[in-house]
Amino acid sequence: MIDERLVVLDLLDGVGINKNCIYGHCYLLAKYYLRVEGLNELDTRKKIFGWAAKNKLYLNTDEINVNQIIYKAQQDKTPLREKPILGISDAELRQIILRFNKKKTRRIALAILCYAKAAGDKDGNFNISISGLANWLHCSSSSLYEHINTLKEYRFIEKQAKEGQRKSWNKKTKSQQGAYRILIPLSEDAADHYLFSNDIDTLNEECFASGSSAFKDLF
Repeated sequence: MIDERLVVLDLLDGVGINKNCIYGHCYLLAKYYLRVEGLNELDTRKKIFGWAAKNKLYLNTDEINVNQIIYKAQQDKTPLREKPILGISDAELRQIILRFNKKKTRRIALAILCYAKAAGDKDGNFNISISGLANWLHCSSSSLYEHINTLKEYRFIEKQAKEGQRKSWNKKTKSQQGAYRILIPLSEDAADHYLFSNDIDTLNEECFASGSSAFKDLF
């Protein structure tokens, strides 16, 4: 989710495929084939359908318009994120610890913090696929929304209502989308912990384990 190229390589190996995330999968594959492999639109389409056939996925053209996905990927000037150096500070972790006690809520807050730092703008605004986030965290979208509501209640994030982003459910692609802003102060330079290879569980264990430096002198 953070290292998009790693996500693509996993998808090509048949790892992490979720039928609720097919639109997002195809979009990342399109960006990979167009930008990284340098293929044209037709060859990119062939590759995507070949991947779908290999993994026994049916790309229903009434719901997943591959040509449209390829066009959007072509117009998207944002490069595929690859091996980003993503650091999390103890100061940021303390903002999570001060707000939430439940382990699951802290884990989701940490994941959203990582995503906001990787994909957000200078003001902390970011767009995120809820189904994609749920797939990364291995939980259901409905469960994820419950925790996101808690994050909003305790001023960790807020929902943004931008033009063209007001709907949280895209009926055509059957994907849940959200525009949010992270409200805690972000550390641009200082980092005490690092996310490697999209491994949120290892990072979560390091950050919130008993004896973690994030708890030092907190209470």
